Amino acid sequence: MRNNFLISGMFRTGTTMFARMLHSNPNIICASDPFAPIYKSYRNTLSTILHNSLDKKAPLHDYYFDKQHNDLFQEIQKRDFSILIEDDELASLKEEIEKHCRPYSPKIISYLDELKGNTYEKVFDSGLGIIQEAYAKPGNSIVGFKEVWVDEFAPHFLKMHGGNKVIHLIRDPRSVIASNFASGSTYPLLFLLRQWRKSASLACLNSQRSERTMLIRFEDLLTKPEAVISASVDFLGVDFHPNMTNPSSYLDGSGRPWKQNTSYGNGSLAKKDTQLFNKTALDNWKKVLSDETLEIIERFCSFEMKLLGYELTEERDIGSTDFSILDYQDDSSKSAAWIQSYANYNNFTEISVELMRLRVMQSKVKTSVKTSNLLFLDPDILKLRAIGF
Repeated sequence: MRNNFLISGMFRTGTTMFARMLHSNPNIICASDPFAPIYKSYRNTLSTILHNSLDKKAPLHDYYFDKQHNDLFQEIQKRDFSILIEDDELASLKEEIEKHCRPYSPKIISYLDELKGNTYEKVFDSGLGIIQEAYAKPGNSIVGFKEVWVDEFAPHFLKMHGGNKVIHLIRDPRSVIASNFASGSTYPLLFLLRQWRKSASLACLNSQRSERTMLIRFEDLLTKPEAVISASVDFLGVDFHPNMTNPSSYLDGSGRPWKQNTSYGNGSLAKKDTQLFNKTALDNWKKVLSDETLEIIERFCSFEMKLLGYELTEERDIGSTDFSILDYQDDSSKSAAWIQSYANYNNFTEISVELMRLRVMQSKVKTSVKTSNLLFLDPDILKLRAIGF
């Protein structure tokens, strides 16, 4: 049985760079962002089974505070990819995949007629076979792909086959949000920090729960690439290859030399061979984020940031009675077009709920499982602090 791997993380976390890096190894095939529509289709199919009337076009949720979405998340965590998929849904899915993968993994498009299966597990297996065929390399290669926003499905990928593995890539939330803000096509601040919190929390939990899961911080990849790359190939069970530390060997999904996507106009990869990775990228957020934005990020992500070893700019009193941040408003004039339908946040209400979450966390009061799910996605999140994660 073929064993595969998934790279999961939020956008702007270096997942594409890492995928190109792995793919430069002759023994690794790694596609970039080929199958996001399958995850959304699974979410929609399960929602229909549960008679949960959600917008099928909506992005995957962060699942905080919203009972309907959180109930769906809890159900997702109980399941695997064995759910049946209808023929007409699979036909529609092929069309969506063709549109989605064209910028990132275009070589798989001519093979999409081979995408088959009556369950989502079989569809994913078929898809991985397509990646192997489309990006074939001499000899035996392990096959994987990277996808963003889908950390909640990492356990499902592990359940598919006993040898499957998952790598979660995490980046400082200040850098993630600053990168989005600097792009000129922004998302709401609360959307970003909650999606980051989801990704970070699930990465921490999954890496504790399974030895077939690895957590990598983007900052470590930049500052000590040799060590991180070595650990990565050991985890995947393949030999190191010098291409992996040579950015000129990285190829995009069309087979051309890869150019890094960056919001700042100059990539994290340095031009000189003496410094493959530019550490100054770690501090770009200091030039972008306002004091108000920084305070909101550090207050509402403080717990997860500390779990992952990210230092706050100052030791903030998360239970502070200074509620000036209730006045925060996003600059909608710079909002990305696709998200505008899903960006109607009442910031006063949402920030109030976030402050309540902090109070619960600070007081360490016992809450019911349902309340813990709404506040933290999983009660075990808070236990990570106790074991010194």
